[in-house]
Amino acid sequence: MNVNESGTGALFREKSAWATAAVVGIVNGGALVAIWAMPQNPMLWIGVMIPAVVLQVIALIGLHIIIALGTPQQPDDERDAEIKVRSTRFSVLIDTVGIWFAIIALIAQRFAMGDDAPTNLLLDPMLVAYGLFLCVVVSEVIRLLTQAIDYRRSVW
Repeated sequence: MNVNESGTGALFREKSAWATAAVVGIVNGGALVAIWAMPQNPMLWIGVMIPAVVLQVIALIGLHIIIALGTPQQPDDERDAEIKVRSTRFSVLIDTVGIWFAIIALIAQRFAMGDDAPTNLLLDPMLVAYGLFLCVVVSEVIRLLTQAIDYRRSVW
């Protein structure tokens, strides 16, 4: 066991996970709602996502400074590694299901439309992009919430 004596500890990591989950969910959820107003416009995606990423970075930096100032340092232990592995397992599962769903949907569209698929799409590529982005956001929020809850419960 390698204990990091200057580690941030479970309390900081729990607060960080709660704050990050809230910011990621709110900012990216709001961005998806804004983009959905004109789903066929890729320039709207860029115009919304760049400010959303900047806002997310600024919010996370500010929140982590506040959390760090209000949280005493604690040594890291083996629980930190176990919680990270457990939460990542759930996140990867959600991402994998979303990616496979998108692949299967696109292949099924190609089979259903035959040679006309490139000109007559049932499933718009932008819709697939929204679905994949939503999948990434949901998996990240689930990962962070699982971390926060596991720290709260001290689940191994």
